[in-house]
Amino acid sequence: MVLRMTKKITTIGLVAIGVMVWWMIAFPTTPVHYKCPEISSVVIDSFTGKPVENATVAIRWSALRPRDWHGSHIMDIHAVTVTTGKDGRFVVPAWGPVTTDRAWRLYDWDPDVSVTKNGCKPADESNTYNQENVTRNTPVWGNVTLKVPSWVEQGIELERMENDTEVLAATNEVMDGTGAASNTLEVFAIYKHKVQKGYFVDAPDFPKLGYIHSEPDLVITNLLSITRNTKSTHLYNQETGYEGESKVELLVMLPPAYAKGLARLVRKYVRKHNLVIVSGKKPLGEVYLTMYAMSPDDFTVPSGSHPLSLPVRSHQDVQSVEDDLKKLVKP
Repeated sequence: MVLRMTKKITTIGLVAIGVMVWWMIAFPTTPVHYKCPEISSVVIDSFTGKPVENATVAIRWSALRPRDWHGSHIMDIHAVTVTTGKDGRFVVPAWGPVTTDRAWRLYDWDPDVSVTKNGCKPADESNTYNQENVTRNTPVWGNVTLKVPSWVEQGIELERMENDTEVLAATNEVMDGTGAASNTLEVFAIYKHKVQKGYFVDAPDFPKLGYIHSEPDLVITNLLSITRNTKSTHLYNQETGYEGESKVELLVMLPPAYAKGLARLVRKYVRKHNLVIVSGKKPLGEVYLTMYAMSPDDFTVPSGSHPLSLPVRSHQDVQSVEDDLKKLVKP
């Protein structure tokens, strides 16, 4: 009995050692077969907001292999260069399978896309999905269908060169927060550079915020309700950083259609542009999307109504803002 148990334990030990040796030596050399679905996105002129034709788009799926203490080797799994059409859109055909051994790891910033066009600054976007463990966690049979990259939904913006005559001649009115109340709420993406026929937002509670296009990304014409809440909220000022606390916020309940529209904007501009909420050329609030490295998948599109929080700033009259917003509440 003892001898039989000893043999059994020895066998289990040898098997365990064999598995460990296989895992350390053989497993990294097992194949991984990559493939990717068709990719389609658009290139936009950030100055005019219009599609960019004949831009050159280069996409690379690359992998790294550790090299002792001397960094890593790099290898392209797949690379392609395409050109945008009249609508600014480009299409990358589906590809694969392409086989490598799993010692070559695809990381979360792949695929990287680079866009070039005469008269514009080169633009580079990296993927933000977590694909770092895709290679490592692939089963032994090694079939991987890669995710569509995060920049597909957002699109890619090209910025004009500073010496572009159209940019230099652009005139921008200043939105200083002195406008009259409006019967709509407007949502704009905020840019660091000039935009065509746009506004420069510089209000007491939003100093030197940035540029916005003359046409909003979203117009909200009605709300379901307005609620005043007391809440401790740190507010962010681009010049001074975090400042004070706002103890009052206005909770705006958006109807389903506008809740979906705002969520799609958030997904589009995450990591690229903040959003500003405006009423009658009065900035009311800001949606922060550039401070954290998040992906569009972190924001779901709601199926029903959804709240929007507007913390009341130091120069805002909460009663006046609340009264203006209540005019948008419709039964």
